[in-house]
Amino acid sequence: MKFQIVYDKPGRLRVRAGGFAFDKNKECAIFMVLRNFEGVTSVQVHAENGGILITYQNDIRKKLLEFLENCDTRKLKENL
Repeated sequence: MKFQIVYDKPGRLRVRAGGFAFDKNKECAIFMVLRNFEGVTSVQVHAENGGILITYQNDIRKKLLEFLENCDTRKLKENL
């Protein structure tokens, strides 16, 4: 997925993929995948602006960014 990091401080990462980079069903799928990362404390995903906000503990920033960079929303299961 193409995105831009708009906020990046330890424990909090906000990215924006752009308006309607994914639809509501994919929004839910992205949410479900990210919330299951060990160390993630909260996730907000918004299809309208392609925004994803992740708060986390531990040192998983690199793992989160790798997931987002390699995420092919077409392959994510919908309606999880």
